[in-house]
Amino acid sequence: MGGLLLALEHVSETSQYPLEQALWMLLADFLAAAVPISPFVFLPILQARIVSGVVTLTLLVGLGVGRAQIAKRNAIRTVIETVSIGIAAALAGVAISVLVDYLFTP
Repeated sequence: MGGLLLALEHVSETSQYPLEQALWMLLADFLAAAVPISPFVFLPILQARIVSGVVTLTLLVGLGVGRAQIAKRNAIRTVIETVSIGIAAALAGVAISVLVDYLFTP
């Protein structure tokens, strides 16, 4: 947590180029997408679901704490908002996949 807080409070004095920032964001997105998928590569489905859910929930809580620190808002409320958005996104993904399956399965 100390490293996270240090990173949140640190202001870079060097100029950053948009391409460099975009490439770092691309790498971060790939790593973030790999986190919930990785357990399914190494574990049986039931265990992978549990591990993926716990790890994703933990990361969403960390993201909520970070957002609260940056915005100087109430941490509990911001964590609840962040986790709720994550759950809503997951439910939307499931709903879309069920809809696509329904529409395109004879």
